[in-house]
Amino acid sequence: MRVLALVAAAFLASCGGTAGTPPSGPGAALVLLPADAAAPEGGTPTARVEIAADPAARSRGLMGRTALFPDAGMLFVYPDDAPRSFWMKDTPIPLAAAFLDASGRILRIVEMAPGAGLPPEEVRTYPSGAPARYVLEMESGWFARKGIREGDLADVGAAVRGVKAR
Repeated sequence: MRVLALVAAAFLASCGGTAGTPPSGPGAALVLLPADAAAPEGGTPTARVEIAADPAARSRGLMGRTALFPDAGMLFVYPDDAPRSFWMKDTPIPLAAAFLDASGRILRIVEMAPGAGLPPEEVRTYPSGAPARYVLEMESGWFARKGIREGDLADVGAAVRGVKAR
């Protein structure tokens, strides 16, 4: 019995997971890194992300941005799993959003139209469709160009290491 417990512990450690920490490593279709990290060599699509982990940063998001660097975006980090809804208020560029669960699984990908200049009641909202822990915003069309689809796994471990969502 003790051997079985040791094998299970070794397996969990090799998956890179502790409770509340998304898995990382092989099998991910997408790797998220902090904005200032160097992109690794290899074929797995990589995104460098700014982190929005508190209410003020999540509310501000990418408002007012007129462009994003290639393969750069914003990861919205929440302290819990819940239905999420995004809109493009004061955002002049089209974006794509991927809603992810706590394990990094992509639940839904949506293309979002700019909302800058529209009255708030005319800005469209984009719901997650299921409880989400993370939302990744990238330039419009990015997920399709990289071959990332709903159901794929994103390795968010490096991007959220040390981040405390509020």
